[in-house]
Amino acid sequence: MTTERMQVERTIEADPTTIFRVLCDPQGHVAIDSSGMLLDATGDPVTAVGDTFVVHMDREALNDFPMGRYDVTVGITVFEQDRELAWALVAEDGPGWGHYYGYRLEPVEGGTLVTSYYDWSAVDAAWKEAGVFPVLSEGALRATLGILARTVARRAERAVVALGGAEAVRAEPRQYLNRLSDLLFVLARVLNRANLDGRGGDDVYWKSEKLARDGG
Repeated sequence: MTTERMQVERTIEADPTTIFRVLCDPQGHVAIDSSGMLLDATGDPVTAVGDTFVVHMDREALNDFPMGRYDVTVGITVFEQDRELAWALVAEDGPGWGHYYGYRLEPVEGGTLVTSYYDWSAVDAAWKEAGVFPVLSEGALRATLGILARTVARRAERAVVALGGAEAVRAEPRQYLNRLSDLLFVLARVLNRANLDGRGGDDVYWKSEKLARDGG
């Protein structure tokens, strides 16, 4: 039987509340995107099932389908404070595509075990037969978790910088957090290229059409 769900996990050195706050923020989704497709987002942080926000996309980042720029509406389908968040794309004229994404958070020693999952079992059979789904690989999920860890570290770095404006703070904590975020970004790129699920690395090298025209 062919699996129609994938999930990956990673322990992040932060408490569930801090991580959940990033996931509830539309700008947080832009920050942790591993594909480069998410340009921006519009909307307030989500607080309950049924909340929505709009993500502004650009498919050119993947260098596959010439879809250009477009918007998608994200609708929250599961909301358990500091424990789980899931969402699906909301269609204006129907129930949507039938695939959904989510995160589960579990406190563990040293931080939070974060599980990222993607399920396309409810997608219409015609789309499955066309080979459109899944629209991302396991490597992409792993890379996003790496960037999530980096995002949490960067927010901690900014908090240290802000604290330094109010009182004396040693330089070492900020330097450590800065280097840590760089390392996590590089590891995320490695994970995105790794052929972990047999689908091939999907960290596609993006070539700008503008730079190509200008001879870059």
